[in-house]
Amino acid sequence: LVKRNREIVLRNLPVLDSLFRQRSDLFEWVKPDASPIGFARYKPQRDVLSFCQDVVNNTGVLLLPGTVYDEPRHIRFGYGRKNMPEALAQFSAYLSAHSGFGVTAG
Repeated sequence: LVKRNREIVLRNLPVLDSLFRQRSDLFEWVKPDASPIGFARYKPQRDVLSFCQDVVNNTGVLLLPGTVYDEPRHIRFGYGRKNMPEALAQFSAYLSAHSGFGVTAG
């Protein structure tokens, strides 16, 4: 079980890292060294909780707002699930479709 989960995490982390490199206009990200979760700073001046709620309502992708951890400008991303590449594809499509509606910075 540990080996299986480690393989999933090691496969997903580069996918998540790539998304954050491509969307550096929206997120500031420091890749974790040893964890299946990471926190990205959300750059736009939009309420993170409402952003996360909008994402789940429109895509079914669940993001945990940093307000749960007293980090109101951050979003928690877990990457230990097998379906993460599909979830990130949906999330990326959401970001592209909603640019200009308060999703992008500037």
